Amino acid sequence: MTTIRRALATAAFIALMAAGGLAAEPSATRPALDPAQTLMQEGRWSEAGRALDATLAADGEDHNALFRRGVCALKLGDLATAESHFQRAIRINPGFNDPVAQEWREAGLKALKEGVPDRGAAMFSKAIYHNPDLARELG
Repeated sequence: MTTIRRALATAAFIALMAAGGLAAEPSATRPALDPAQTLMQEGRWSEAGRALDATLAADGEDHNALFRRGVCALKLGDLATAESHFQRAIRINPGFNDPVAQEWREAGLKALKEGVPDRGAAMFSKAIYHNPDLARELG
C-alpha cells in the first residue's frame, strides 16, 4: 500500500508540473533549472545545489528552484537548509506542501533503513506537518 501511495503521489506531482499546475518557472530561470534537474537525476546533489543557488541569486522568489534546492540540501543531510528552502517555496506557492511532505517522508524511510530511528521520526514529523494525511501511514 505504501508503494502505491508513493507512486500515486509522484505521478500526481509530475502531472501537475507538466500541466503547469504549480506555475511554470519564469522563462528567465528555466534554462538554469534544466542543468540542475539533470544533475539531480544523476544524484550530483552538491553540483545541482550550486546551479540552483545561481538561479536563486537571479530570482530569489523562484519557488521551483527553492523546492529543488531544498531537495538537494535534504539529500546532502543539511536539514536546516532544506527546511528553510522548503518553507520559502511553500510561502510563495502553498501547492508545494505535499511534495515537501513526500521528500521528508522519503528521507525518514531512508533514515530508518540506515538504522537511525530518531532521525527518521524527526523527518516523519516534518512530513506530517506538511501533509497531516500522512499521519495514518507514518503514525
